[in-house]
Amino acid sequence: MSLLTVLNLRIALATPYGTVDAVRGIDFSLPAGGTLGLIGESGCGKSLTALALMGLLPEGASVSGSMRLGGQELVGLGESALCALRGNRIAMVFQEPMAALNPLHRVGDQVAEPLRIHQGLARSQARKEAKILLERVGIADAARRMDGYPHEFSGGQRQRICIAMALACGPDLLVADEPTTALDTEVQAQILALLAELVAERGMALLLISHDLAVVARHTANMLVMYGGTVVEAGPTQEVFARMAHPYTRGLLAARPVLGVCRTWSVESENRRFHQNQPQRGQFLPDLQPHSPAMGQKDGVLEERRSQKWTAAADLQPTISKSDRLLGSHASTRAALRPPLPTIAGSVPSLQALPPGCPFAGRCAFTIEACHAAPPPAVDVGHGHRVRCIRPEAMAGDAP
Repeated sequence: MSLLTVLNLRIALATPYGTVDAVRGIDFSLPAGGTLGLIGESGCGKSLTALALMGLLPEGASVSGSMRLGGQELVGLGESALCALRGNRIAMVFQEPMAALNPLHRVGDQVAEPLRIHQGLARSQARKEAKILLERVGIADAARRMDGYPHEFSGGQRQRICIAMALACGPDLLVADEPTTALDTEVQAQILALLAELVAERGMALLLISHDLAVVARHTANMLVMYGGTVVEAGPTQEVFARMAHPYTRGLLAARPVLGVCRTWSVESENRRFHQNQPQRGQFLPDLQPHSPAMGQKDGVLEERRSQKWTAAADLQPTISKSDRLLGSHASTRAALRPPLPTIAGSVPSLQALPPGCPFAGRCAFTIEACHAAPPPAVDVGHGHRVRCIRPEAMAGDAP
């Protein structure tokens, strides 16, 4: 049985230029304990969908359709009823933790607040529970640090505090709206691993919103791809990645940067290849001098890389800027080392002037005249995989 069922959800926004349909008839469901990824470019309606679930849409927004949480209709629900749900049965982790936390209140009190409001705990008992939650999300010395203010914590620690707040009352549904956007790569991985662990541990359902295909691939069982306010592809995550049936989804994957392949190298061979100006296309040069202890101490992450080997693609990233400086004026060499990333032609259509047909038709290499005539229906391509395209066979290579 589905914990969350969304049917024909439409969100209209009042703007100085008139009303725009920002979300246009999306459908999805999420079972208890399930995980669902929502992916797409900025402005496609991902965050608005999450805010609609929370009842936090901006003033002037109108919602139609149906959103049912455990059988309770959320569309049209009054503010007092929404307040009883928010932070209790449904909780949200926002993109920017510094904006989500109140800078004037101690973090321990902010984590304890939903416990006092929804569970009626006394202040002392709520603080004890808050300390346990902060420890669970990895805040060291929680008994002391819970009396600190948000500005006294790093970005990753602030996001851990926001996760503790969201989990305080044991919600049935956790909405994570790009929870790692403002964090560095290492902390991103830690936060996502923590979220996955806690969701599994507590049996919550997770709606994970992201612009990163890799994040959705690793952490969700099902996924939706949004474009122009509608869902263009949906299905089990592994099935969608195995058989991408919409050109937009394929375009997103093709536009991801690939740093290179793993290989062994030496200072001498790299210098020789560099001076011969014959770099291997698509690969970055590492530092042309061995890492010194001082460099390792300065960069932190480089300390284990003094063996002068690339052991993973991620090892390439810290060396890019140094290599660029070493390459100096060798513009042709840099161009050969870094071929242009594939891009999706054209630009996202304005919500105020959406085309009458497929919203992606103006950017699609498979467009035919019928694509401009009417919005495409959702087509089942097998194994619970659905796509809004009148030419899914073209993606399978059966058409030019």
